[in-house]
Amino acid sequence: MGKPQVQVYDFAYSQDDPKFKGDYSRDNLQEEYESEATSNFQESTSGSVANDNPGILGRARALYDFEATNEYELSFSKGDFLILTKRQEEGWLVGYKGDEVGLVPENYIQMIS
Repeated sequence: MGKPQVQVYDFAYSQDDPKFKGDYSRDNLQEEYESEATSNFQESTSGSVANDNPGILGRARALYDFEATNEYELSFSKGDFLILTKRQEEGWLVGYKGDEVGLVPENYIQMIS
C-alpha cells in the first residue's frame, strides 16, 4: 500500500484539463502543519515560506467561521489552521484543512508565515 496523497486542484483550469490537479505528498503538508502548530504560530524570520517550501504559499489561521456556498469553497471555523498553496483570484486563495481543499476568502484569515 502506498503513502496517502493529497490532491491539489487548480480551479483556474477546467476539470478535464490535465493541469486541473496535481499531487503533493501528504507527509510534507502534514509536517508543515504540525510544525507550525507547535511553534505557537510565530512568524518565521528565516525567510519566506514560498522560498523554503515550493508549492506552499503560506499558513494561516481563520479569523471567522466560513461556510462554503459551493463545491469549490472550503468551509472552516474560527481558529482553524489552513495551508495555502496559491492565490486564485483577487480575494481568494486555494487552501487545505486536513484532507479537504477549496477556495478560501482572504479576508477571513490571518497569514502566520
